[in-house]
Amino acid sequence: MGAMNLMAPIRRFNDFLGLIITNAVGTMWCAYAFAALSLTSLKSTLAEHSVNADVQWIAQTFLQLVLLSVILVGQNLQSKKQDDLHGKVDSLHEKHDELHRRLDGD
Repeated sequence: MGAMNLMAPIRRFNDFLGLIITNAVGTMWCAYAFAALSLTSLKSTLAEHSVNADVQWIAQTFLQLVLLSVILVGQNLQSKKQDDLHGKVDSLHEKHDELHRRLDGD
């Protein structure tokens, strides 16, 4: 039991740090920065005159860096829309219940 109590602060710190990093990476500004960073190696990749190197650069450098942030942004937007929808459904449910109470004469 004592070891579990010692791990709680570490777990809270890891959760805190993970959330900060996720919030920072999950922005379009980070996607733009990653795109700029990946473009720094494009010149040397193109200089190799190799289709294989070009494909590797696209797949392993550009797409992985940029799409990571873009996917996180999209997930955040979808989550927000779903939360908004749940709020509307809850509100409609409350109005429905209120209408039934009034019709029943309460």
